[in-house]
Amino acid sequence: CEPCLAGKQHRHNIPRGPSLRKTRVIALIHTDLKGPMPITSKEGYRYWITFICD
Repeated sequence: CEPCLAGKQHRHNIPRGPSLRKTRVIALIHTDLKGPMPITSKEGYRYWITFICD
């Protein structure tokens, strides 16, 4: 799209081979944080976070 070109964004190729996973535990961790949510949980929380060890 034009805004992407104006920002000089580039598309990276998707690797065709096997994924490069780390060999040690907790060598690579992906996180995602979401919030504030419009509705609170039963405990009153409005944010959530995930951790994935790859």
